[in-house]
Amino acid sequence: MTDLQRLNQAINFLEAHLTDDIDYDKVAKITLTSKYHFSRMFTFLSGMTLTEYLRNRRLSLAAQDLIHEKVTILTIATRYGYDSADSFSRAFKQFHSFLPSKIGKHLHEIKSFSKITFQLTIKGGSTMNYRLVTQKPKFMLAGFQKEVPLIAKGINYDVQSMAIEFMTPEAIVDLKSISNIEPSGIISASTNFTDDGNLEHWIGVATTKTQQKYDQLIINNDSWVVFEAVGKFPQALQEVWTSIFSEWFPDSSYELDDGPILVWYGGQDMSVENYKTEIWLPVRLRD
Repeated sequence: MTDLQRLNQAINFLEAHLTDDIDYDKVAKITLTSKYHFSRMFTFLSGMTLTEYLRNRRLSLAAQDLIHEKVTILTIATRYGYDSADSFSRAFKQFHSFLPSKIGKHLHEIKSFSKITFQLTIKGGSTMNYRLVTQKPKFMLAGFQKEVPLIAKGINYDVQSMAIEFMTPEAIVDLKSISNIEPSGIISASTNFTDDGNLEHWIGVATTKTQQKYDQLIINNDSWVVFEAVGKFPQALQEVWTSIFSEWFPDSSYELDDGPILVWYGGQDMSVENYKTEIWLPVRLRD
């Protein structure tokens, strides 16, 4: 079975459980990845987070249920995972632009959000710069961590504000002084995806030295594939993300391994036209 087929099987599982509490670990097992990596893969292939997709699908179906069934708003709200009619009504209005109690007057304004299906698109002539790093010793990311939302496109302002808050000139100098293993210099890591669309974001440096004054993320992965992205930040980086999951992995003998995803940054001035970043992905050979 191909990656694409497994991904569409995962979508079918989600569709069959839109009125249930979804077990994301089961979804991830279908794609042979962790739930974090499945969510990341989904986001960069679809252009939206998994949370956004599920919310939109549920609100789309909820409108149809309200039209065709003689039930209360609370019944529909509970069916699609909302704790109260008020919270459902707020979400419904944000999506459809009117309250569910007014649906009879707005039948022509109902928004439809269809099930997503991933298909193979043949692209020729593109080149991706990458390298394999194997037998890498255990190391840690020393720095700062915070829970932030996963953003598919554009600037993640929560990550930006985190960097402004923690990465002072003094902190950058001090952190770089303890960076003693690749990727050298300032890096970030994404891990511990949550069911509500957030993740644990880290900023710091890679080191083999235990640190007391910084948070520490232990990283045990020994095999990595490293992709280079050069261009306007963050667009160039996000385009490479999409290409990795849509082009490189389907044709590769590797698959994602459990572990954090790292991004190396080529300097503090991210406004330059040819800003360089590297994406470090933990991988393992396919069975």
